[in-house]
Parts: sequence; C-alpha cells; structure tokens
Amino acid sequence: TWGKDQFINPHHLRIDHDGNIWVADFGLHIVQKFTPEGEELMTLGIRGEKGSDERHLNMPTDMAITKSGDIFVTDGYGRGGTQRVVHFTKDGGFVKAFGSAGPKPGQLQIAHAIVVDSQGILYIADRNSGRIQLFNQEGEFLDQWANVLMPWGLSVTDDDHLWVCGSSPHWWYRHGVYPEYKDQLFMRFSTDGRVHQTWTMPLGDIGTNKDMPDTSKLKPGETVGAHCIAQDSKGNVYIGDIYGERAQKFVPISER
Repeated sequence: TWGKDQFINPHHLRIDHDGNIWVADFGLHIVQKFTPEGEELMTLGIRGEKGSDERHLNMPTDMAITKSGDIFVTDGYGRGGTQRVVHFTKDGGFVKAFGSAGPKPGQLQIAHAIVVDSQGILYIADRNSGRIQLFNQEGEFLDQWANVLMPWGLSVTDDDHLWVCGSSPHWWYRHGVYPEYKDQLFMRFSTDGRVHQTWTMPLGDIGTNKDMPDTSKLKPGETVGAHCIAQDSKGNVYIGDIYGERAQKFVPISER
C-alpha cells in the first residue's frame, strides 16, 4: 500500500491508458496523478485551498482521462453554486470549465462521477437530479437519460457499454428531510441510452446511523450506498459500498 497520511477524503480512483493512478480528493480540493508505486506525478488544484477559478478546484469528485491525455474533472461537491466540469491538458494546463448549478439540461446537481468512451463522449453521473448527462469535449450538451436511476458510480468498457450503480429514482431532498433510497442496483447501458441489463442488490441493515454504520449484520451481496463501480475483461463487476465499507465482486450468470 501507499499514501498513508496523504489523503483526507479520496472520492474516486481511476487508472489511465498508461497505467497511472488518479485520485480525486474533495477534502484537499485536488486531483493527483501517481505511478502504480505511489510516486506523485501531477497535482491539479492547490492543496487545501478551494476555489472556482483556473488554479483552484472546489471539492472535486472524479476525473476522466482521454487516450490523448486530456483531463476532465467533475467539480461536484462544492457549495456556493459551484457545479462544473474542468478541462485540463495532459500537462495540467487549464483549458476551460463548463456547466452550472441547476436542473436544466446541461446544468448539474452534484456531478458525482465522469467517464469518457472510445469516441470521446463524456458521461456524467448527475446524482441529485437522477440523470446521466452526455457532453462532447467542448462542453456542449448532447443528451440526458433521466428518471431511470440515481447514478452514483460510472464505468465504461472497451466496447462502450456504460455500467452505472445507484438506486431507483427518489427525491433527494423533500419537506426538510433527505429520504433514504429503498433499493440498490446497477445497470448496463449502450451509448444510445438503452438499458441492456439490470441487477438488483438487497439493501443491507447497518443500523440507524450511517455515519457510524454497524456492518456486523451485512451479508454477502448486500450493499448500502453502492458508490462506485468497475468491471474487468471477463464481465465481472466490482461494487464499492460506501456505508457497508467494503468492495464486492459480482459474477455474471449468463452471456450477454
């Protein structure tokens, strides 16, 4: 292992086409690039300083790295109306930022995860609005898939199938409270938004306090807060469970 005492709130981890490790740390307001051995190669943003200009990030949640090395960061957890995607060159130079806070197409309400497909299309898990939004790399809105699920984590395969984990659509905030999700699921989409596969997972019991979860009652296959997703070349799917505090591997039971 590496990175002890180096992170505060690491939120998403990605591996680029050259095998480098990228980490978005919303507590430090930075995105970092590492070798697989843990040598730091690049930092985007200024450590410990939040902001929404060309030099700062405001609680970044995720990053997508294209084959050419361009970097797209979802600046998604920041308060004060910051909801944007920040584009950097492969050397870390600021290119542009796009997006704003709101419910309209092209606007964002907690940009929680981002991936890029083989054609360069960006997919953003706009979590609190219950939709996946598509943009080109110039920041132009292309499409949205709404009211299918509350997307938390995204992953894309080499043949451009998009895996998404989350829960059924629900109100994020209503009548002064935050309603809990009633289920856990992950889906596989094609690039036209068609759902090809849906798997449901039992919602586990962690007690009444999510911030201090009692994981002793959790059974294999149960999740509470399916937060991130990845897949391997054999079709196995891996789910990071934020409140269950574990990662699990799911094996397909039929060929697609």
